[in-house]
This record gives sequence, structure tokens and C-alpha cells, in this order.
Amino acid sequence: MNSDTATVVQASSKPQLASNHRIKLWAFLAKYEGNTHKEIAQMIGCPESTIATYFSREWRMDYQDFADEEDAIRLEMVRNILKHKMIRAAKELTNLVLSHDPRIRLAACKEVLDRTVGKDFIVNELNDSETLTLERLRIEKKRASHYEKV
Repeated sequence: MNSDTATVVQASSKPQLASNHRIKLWAFLAKYEGNTHKEIAQMIGCPESTIATYFSREWRMDYQDFADEEDAIRLEMVRNILKHKMIRAAKELTNLVLSHDPRIRLAACKEVLDRTVGKDFIVNELNDSETLTLERLRIEKKRASHYEKV
């Protein structure tokens, strides 16, 4: 906060502090970032009791709305960052799947399958597939032995 704003705040009375939108938003941001009422009061240049009163009464609902909106904005920023990183990671993994080295391709393919369908799914599918194959072999063996008798 610049010295002009601090001077205005110090010279202003309680109702003017409440109606000064710029100071109110600045106090909201300071509180949102974890500053105490005492720290905010020192930054603004007013008694701590004034800030505590405003946050407990006149600014209470406005601050909650501000905090909710700030949470939503920051969450969206994080989502955008993660989305960008995921796209980049997917491109890198695609490049690895297309590698000339078969070991790298195999590792990349396993990674893609593990992350898309899960390791348990692949193991269960392989086990089911092996079980079906063994069952088919048993059936074929029974048929072959049946035809040999006939």
C-alpha cells in the first residue's frame, strides 16, 4: 500500500473505512493470504479492534463471498496449469510409444495401458484370457479323445 493511501486511511473515520472499496478489497486479500487482524490493521493504519469488528460484522458476508470467488479463481488457474502439463505429458508419452528403441516403446505402452485401464484390469484380463484358453484346450482335448473312440 502506498503512503498516500495509508495517510487517507489513518485520517479517515470508521464509516469512511467501511465505504472505501479499495481498502476493503485490500484488507480482504490480506486476510485471504493469512494475515491476522493485527497485521492488517498495521498495514492499513487503524486499530486492530476496528478491523476485527468489520470482519466480524459489516464485512463478514462480503469477505466470505470474496474468499469463495478467490478460491474458484485459483482453482481454475490450477486446473489450467494441470491441463497444460497433462497435454505436454501425453505428447511426450506418445513420442516414447513411437520410439525406435523397442524397450522404450514397450515401457511407454505399458505406462499408457496402466494409466488408462489400470494394472489390475490388465492382469485380470490376461488371467481370464489364459483361463479361457486352458478351458478351450480341455474342450478340444475331450473332443479329440471322443472322436478317437468313435
